[in-house]
Amino acid sequence: MGFFSYLWKKMKPRTGNFGVKPSEPSYSGGDGSGPDQAIVVHASSHVSGVLAEYEYISSIHGERGKDWNLVSQQLDMRKKTPIDILHVQTNSGEKITYYFDISNFFGKN
Repeated sequence: MGFFSYLWKKMKPRTGNFGVKPSEPSYSGGDGSGPDQAIVVHASSHVSGVLAEYEYISSIHGERGKDWNLVSQQLDMRKKTPIDILHVQTNSGEKITYYFDISNFFGKN
């Protein structure tokens, strides 16, 4: 388990908009089932983009920490495109991996 994964498990899921505009985020691309079908996250900052990833998963599986948990998260570069890979597990035990194209917000404050 990586250092950030360890810290993330210790953190409780937070709620609130954290300064994210209600019009954000938006999504395009694929269904997230693989790097070539990555969900493209359109966000103005890194914080809003990462929150958007969790919100996307919550829109499918329910409340984070109750209906699903983040097992691990990793960054991968595919053809010079930053891809955030999230491994989640639902409360029924199903393990699912989501791929997000984060090039629109990667490295922005």
